[in-house]
Amino acid sequence: MRRSLRPSIVRLLALGAGTAVLAWGVDRLSDGDEVRRPERSGVSTAPPRPPESAELFVGVVVASTDVSLAFQQAGRLEQVRVRVGDRVKQGQVLAALDVLQARQELKVAHAQLIAQQAELRKAEIRQRQTRVEVERVKVLGEQVSRAELENVTFQEELASTEVAISSARVAEQSARVELLSLRLGYMELRAPFGGQVAAVLVPVGGQVGEGQAVIRLLLQEEKFRVRFAAPEHIAGRLQPGARVEVLGPTPDTRIQATVETVWPEVDIASRQVFVEASAPLPSWPGAALWVGTPVQVMLPSPGAPELEAGPAVQLQPEQSAVAGKQLEEKTAQ
Repeated sequence: MRRSLRPSIVRLLALGAGTAVLAWGVDRLSDGDEVRRPERSGVSTAPPRPPESAELFVGVVVASTDVSLAFQQAGRLEQVRVRVGDRVKQGQVLAALDVLQARQELKVAHAQLIAQQAELRKAEIRQRQTRVEVERVKVLGEQVSRAELENVTFQEELASTEVAISSARVAEQSARVELLSLRLGYMELRAPFGGQVAAVLVPVGGQVGEGQAVIRLLLQEEKFRVRFAAPEHIAGRLQPGARVEVLGPTPDTRIQATVETVWPEVDIASRQVFVEASAPLPSWPGAALWVGTPVQVMLPSPGAPELEAGPAVQLQPEQSAVAGKQLEEKTAQ
């Protein structure tokens, strides 16, 4: 009987001791003592937070002008003269189709044009000859029969008609030569403006359809742009000229930007207003922001001092054409 009571007594004593320790801890907290946790030296356990009064939005780096370049006719892609990331000048040749067949067609058209021009000259000579004959018959007057006079008159009319037909054929062939020359020029893809190559979408040797995108080109600017959405009630503080801070993917990427554009309408579903801000690109190297990179945009509280900008930022072309557009669509939503 005594042996069976001993385990119960031990458990009761342990429970009582735990209750006493818990009561002692509650008393210490009620007296204002804080329970401190050990901290790791040099390691932050949480990311830095913006001031409580500041507003934080999610944005994406965008290009001011993003153009997909395509050939105006189908063909085999013979060469691509640029790579992703290359900077190009306006009018520079970026890619070219196989021009062998087009050049042969142009040579044939030139030869046919020369032949038609020779036929025109031949018809003009015949026309002058018949006119001389008509003048000779008219000078002879009554010495020439009426039938002969009518014959030479008809010959003159026929010669004039042949000249008109030959002239039309020359004009038609000249237009064909001009068209083939234009087609030959269309087989070179040129940059419509100075910019940076963002993507090469078709490999060399591939078949290209008319209007199929081959190269994506970003407008070369001395600034980068960020697009973000803000709640409707904050739109009044985001007027053109307002200062915001862009927080990049790395902790040391902080850039002062200026609001340039505020969309004039509010998205009905989310009650958000779309805003676009920009900042100048420094000439020295720094952190890289790709087009399509998600960033955070912080709007300081009214009256707060301007924050110092972080390291320089160099805008880079997007890594993937599809990824960049998906990120923009996701941010807009």
